[in-house]
Amino acid sequence: MDAALPIELSREEQIRLVREYCSSQFVSRGMCVDFAIHDTDSGNPHCHIMLTMRPLDERGAWAAKSKKEYDIDENGERIRLPSGRYKTHKVDLTGWNDKGNALLWRKAWADISNAYLERAGRPERIDHRSNAERGIDELPTVHMGVAACQMEKKGIATEKGELNRNIQKANRLIREIRAQIGKLKEWIGELFKARENAPEQPPQSPGLANLLMKYLSVQREKSRKYSQSWQRQHAADELKTVAKAVGYLSEHGIST
Repeated sequence: MDAALPIELSREEQIRLVREYCSSQFVSRGMCVDFAIHDTDSGNPHCHIMLTMRPLDERGAWAAKSKKEYDIDENGERIRLPSGRYKTHKVDLTGWNDKGNALLWRKAWADISNAYLERAGRPERIDHRSNAERGIDELPTVHMGVAACQMEKKGIATEKGELNRNIQKANRLIREIRAQIGKLKEWIGELFKARENAPEQPPQSPGLANLLMKYLSVQREKSRKYSQSWQRQHAADELKTVAKAVGYLSEHGIST
């Protein structure tokens, strides 16, 4: 397994971090661990951790990591298959190969790393959870890797680099749209609140808020035949246009 090392820590702290992590998560469960730290001054220090997936017995010989057990029917008898053999299932003796360990080990890495960052007086923190689990409505970038990072630093565009740049652009667009929607909601809310507090008047032509919302709805329907990325860009442009119109009308005291 691989893990990125916090660049905010010194080399000695990074080594102690990896040792504590390996000792608490793997050696304590009987696993043998071999780790190596790589750092080529490229801003991407990381460690590679190799683990034994089979235990050793007291003599230092390889022991079994699983065993076979017979399936039993309701009468306590072994179940015979059409082939004449008895039905069996495998029992894991270590739990080291459990897929659920991945999440546990990722969380442990974040917890131990954050403890070292806190002791070092650093404000940065690591979070092992996904954007969705953290409630972040943004697209995650992809891991670049050493080769792609080195090529990008030399000015050579890579497929992963281009993908991340497009993702970052989309995330900026999402944030802009969300901000514009928030402003529009506040403005529309103020309009409706003012209308509720105003004295009753005879029927009038549709209010500006309703007209703007209807305009956005019409534009959204028109754009459905285009790609999702084009729709997002178009929606952002329309929101900016509406926001400018609202600002102009407000500044000049114009209302319907």
